[in-house]
Amino acid sequence: MSNKLYANEQSVSLIAYRLLLLIAMKNFRDLLDTDHIYVFDGAVGTRLYDKGVYINRSYDELNITAPDLVREVHAEYVAAGADIIETNTFGATRHNLQSYGLESKLREINISAARIAREAAGERVYVAGAIGPLAKADQATPQFLLHYTPTLVAGLVF
Repeated sequence: MSNKLYANEQSVSLIAYRLLLLIAMKNFRDLLDTDHIYVFDGAVGTRLYDKGVYINRSYDELNITAPDLVREVHAEYVAAGADIIETNTFGATRHNLQSYGLESKLREINISAARIAREAAGERVYVAGAIGPLAKADQATPQFLLHYTPTLVAGLVF
């Protein structure tokens, strides 16, 4: 089998997987139109800290270096009854990741976070992409936000 054929099969498999997720889950917009009360997860970063990850490192990097730990936190919230869990991406923005020399891994971190959360969520729980501050206050011009927001969001929407 050629690498090109294998790559095409992977693409088709990924598309099929995404379609199955869309079919299996209710429409999130429909959820917003109800009067039902939905329970979100808690602070993912706080749980990671409780598990021994200290504040001197990027919690977002754990999506690629310790995915099982992140999945465990999500699974705990699902087991506790959360209807909606958020990705471990609150700090996964270009300006924040630069502090750790990880800005080139922005997309990889966000894609991994979305996959981990979706796996932990199962079929019953929704996943929301967490997006923290995109820039320092003096950088948050409309041009800046238009340039960087699509890169960030593209990693969360897989």
